[in-house]
Amino acid sequence: MKIPQLKRAVAASAVMALAAVASATPGADPSGKPKAYLVADAHLDTQWNWDIQTTIREYVWNTLNQNLFLLKKYPDYVFNFEGGVKYSWMKEYYPLQYEEMKQYVRDGRWHISAPRGMPPTP
Repeated sequence: MKIPQLKRAVAASAVMALAAVASATPGADPSGKPKAYLVADAHLDTQWNWDIQTTIREYVWNTLNQNLFLLKKYPDYVFNFEGGVKYSWMKEYYPLQYEEMKQYVRDGRWHISAPRGMPPTP
């Protein structure tokens, strides 16, 4: 299956699953229209095809900066991000943005996720 076909198949499956859940959910929207809740998430491989300094300079910065922008622009935007070491780098290399991110954590809009067995503490 080619990528565009795969994307359409995944989208169609998601719509069908959403419709099935919505129709089977007690107290569902009386209009019968399904409602989807989406939460943005980022997974950043620390050293996939680049070195640590590139990760910090480009990928940690972009993840932090772009999601702070989206949090400011869209009041209902919610974001998940994992990786304790990445939060340490944010604090060390981007302290102003790190403090701003912490406010979104307190507000419940930036969720700290972690691999199983790892405590999610920034």
